[in-house]
Amino acid sequence: MLLGRASQEVPQGPFRETRNPKHRVEFVQKIVNSFWERWTRDVLSLLVPRRKWDANRRNVCVNDIVMLVDSSAVRGKWTVGIPG
Repeated sequence: MLLGRASQEVPQGPFRETRNPKHRVEFVQKIVNSFWERWTRDVLSLLVPRRKWDANRRNVCVNDIVMLVDSSAVRGKWTVGIPG
């Protein structure tokens, strides 16, 4: 994993045979970047707990005070209401 490869096999993808070390380094870096992008997208999100959706909270009831969502509202000037 630290070397940017999981096995001895050459990865699939568009690459060219060359003796230029710069091209080989770019190719390996592309593979490493691809690995970390996929890992952060697919695995990391499963490892970090999301407490926001984990807590049990009651639903809005009649006579509760609520803030209404309005994308055109000025910051600090939110509309409040009471469902009922």
